[in-house]
Amino acid sequence: MSDNTSIVVVVVVVVVVVVVVVVVVIIIIIIIIIIIIQPIQQSLSSELVLAYVDDVTLGRSESTVADDITTTANIGPSYGLQLNTSKREAISNTGVVSHPVLTGFDQKTTDSATLLGAPISTGSAMTDCLAARCASTYMQFNLTRGMVPMAAKRSFPTIGLYR
Repeated sequence: MSDNTSIVVVVVVVVVVVVVVVVVVIIIIIIIIIIIIQPIQQSLSSELVLAYVDDVTLGRSESTVADDITTTANIGPSYGLQLNTSKREAISNTGVVSHPVLTGFDQKTTDSATLLGAPISTGSAMTDCLAARCASTYMQFNLTRGMVPMAAKRSFPTIGLYR
């Protein structure tokens, strides 16, 4: 083997090892988060409790959800967790909740709300999501065919069906 080939092989092996280590560390972190969230999740009384890594969705009456938020805010710090105030949303039919614990949340109607990027009803969130996906697919299709000029790569066309 030549010296250049040996160097390339060593670099490839190092890159593969680094990628494997990073993936293993990410998996370990996710498992730790899941283990930490489990006791908090079990202490909640909402009818709907969905947890995905560090995102938790609660559903029931305003008072039950508010009690669960308070419980989470009180228990979380003992596990090194705290509520992310920039990600809090209160979803209701009217888009307005009155419970004091929930009034600081971003207020959304069921028609405009999404859960982990997916619309939860057939309202405006669904329309917006479909329009964005269609525009993205249109752009990617044309980019792969080399049909979109460089200036147009930053803006998506308006899809008449959805707007």
